[in-house]
Amino acid sequence: MTRRALGALACGTSACATVAAAMADQPMAELVTVRVPGGDLFVRAGPRVFELAGPAEYVFEGSTP
Repeated sequence: MTRRALGALACGTSACATVAAAMADQPMAELVTVRVPGGDLFVRAGPRVFELAGPAEYVFEGSTP
């Protein structure tokens, strides 16, 4: 299943990519809040590493045969 099929309410990869794109266009604060339906995500962008914080919730369990 893809994230779309599961109805993901937040995607950390997309949040970090959004901040990276915004930083390429204009200066950003050291800590940026990205608002998504699943809750606020907080992104701190360093020169080589992005740190992500926010709520996490167990939403799926599966197994493979």
